[in-house]
Amino acid sequence: MYDKFHIVKNPNDAVDQVRREETAHAEKENKPIIKGERYNILRNSENLKPEQRVRLQELLDLNTNIHNAYILKEAFLDF
Repeated sequence: MYDKFHIVKNPNDAVDQVRREETAHAEKENKPIIKGERYNILRNSENLKPEQRVRLQELLDLNTNIHNAYILKEAFLDF
C-alpha cells in the first residue's frame, strides 16, 4: 500500500534530478540560470504565491528540459 506522499515523491525526485543536471550544464557553458527555485518546482502549483509563479515561469521559459520535466510531473499529479 502506498500513501500520497510516497507516490508524489518519485516524480518530484525526477524533476529535481533534471533541475540539478541542467543547472550544472548551464554553469559549465556560462548560460543564464535561475538558482533558488528548487522548492517552487517541487511545490504543488496550486500552493504557489503570485511572485513564486512568476519566478517559476521564468525558469521554465529559460530551460526546455526542466519545463518538460515539470509538465510531466504536473500531468502525473493530475492523474
